[in-house]
Amino acid sequence: MRYFGLLLLSVWLCLDGAKTIFRIYFPYDHWIIPGFALFAGIVLLLNSFRNFFGNLGLGLLGIWLILFSTLEIFRYALPYNDMTLAILGFATAFFILIKK
Repeated sequence: MRYFGLLLLSVWLCLDGAKTIFRIYFPYDHWIIPGFALFAGIVLLLNSFRNFFGNLGLGLLGIWLILFSTLEIFRYALPYNDMTLAILGFATAFFILIKK
């Protein structure tokens, strides 16, 4: 299940990068591309819960992906959402790097 979440994450990264680099736009790209991030986040978070937080970094990555994609899909803003995403991203990177 973890590998499926990482596969969805890599597809999202490739699509988002290609869209930005090549300026490719298609109908509903603002729903489909963040949808990959949302599904990847859900799968990674469920995998983290299933393993009783065996990999806290991937659990935080799942939370970050869910928060980022819902902000992108529904186009709403939270107070200090940039700072919240940055702090959560920093904590995610830290725990992934130390493999906790």
